[in-house]
Amino acid sequence: MKTKNNFFAVLLSIILGCIFIFSAYSKTVPNLQSFEFTLTGQLHLPKMLAAIAARFFIGVEAAIGLLLLTSIFGKRKWVIKCCLALLVLFSIHLIILWATLGNDVDCGCMGTLIDMSPSVSLLKNAGLIIAVLLLLRYYKQDSEKTQDALALIVLFAFIIAPFFLFPIQKTLTLTLNELYMEASDAPKIDLKKGKHIISFMSLTCSHCRDAAKKIHEINKANPEIPFYFIFPRGESDSLQHVAFEDFMKDTKDNKIPYSFMDYKKFVEVLNAAGETGVPTIFWVSDSIIVRKTSEPEINQKEIEAWLKN
Repeated sequence: MKTKNNFFAVLLSIILGCIFIFSAYSKTVPNLQSFEFTLTGQLHLPKMLAAIAARFFIGVEAAIGLLLLTSIFGKRKWVIKCCLALLVLFSIHLIILWATLGNDVDCGCMGTLIDMSPSVSLLKNAGLIIAVLLLLRYYKQDSEKTQDALALIVLFAFIIAPFFLFPIQKTLTLTLNELYMEASDAPKIDLKKGKHIISFMSLTCSHCRDAAKKIHEINKANPEIPFYFIFPRGESDSLQHVAFEDFMKDTKDNKIPYSFMDYKKFVEVLNAAGETGVPTIFWVSDSIIVRKTSEPEINQKEIEAWLKN
């Protein structure tokens, strides 16, 4: 027969469960690849290891969330203890991230849905750890042995599920061969070799201008960062020239090398890289896309750490 728990303990379990489920879900929006890039950028993991780790942690978070939500804790409340261990592990990572990259980076704890700095996320984790300790202390253990087997089945199933729901994608490459066929706009450097931050921009896009302004500030602080702009070529050369001059005057990015690409090829390259819009900023190593970011996610320290790795 089940033991009765007070309302506070049940409510605490439900709230914690919802938070963990939301955290797992947020890491899949807009796609799980975004979380893979976060792991690659922050932990410098190889792409395949980052892909495996991303799916593993999402599965564990979702499983723990569901088990907390339904008050299935297993023998000796091992589910709650796993929850505590996971929070401690995440907190250690946040401390290291804060120490190495500073507090102005997005830790990726809530995917792209909620931006969180390491300090804010640590405060969140501290609150969650206190809540988990309270739950561990005050929730009365259910004597049913079937709960332990059920908890293990749920955990195993949820760890495996992301690998089927989100198959690991093949390595994406940024194909720029067409760019070198256009003599007038061919890059003077070899973007196909080495590490580069290649930004696909539009001259008429306000978000692109915001990204370019942020890149200007980073370039001003560290001119050695290999930024490169690629714009789609317009139908009218005269109108394009006016728009380009206005773009550069507004963003002050005159020192960033750039090229124009045929509009159709511009779209094809973006689509082949899994993107449909601008601004899209590719972190490229020997033509392999290591990470994709947008304007709010451009961080100088993260880029510098990646270039040194």
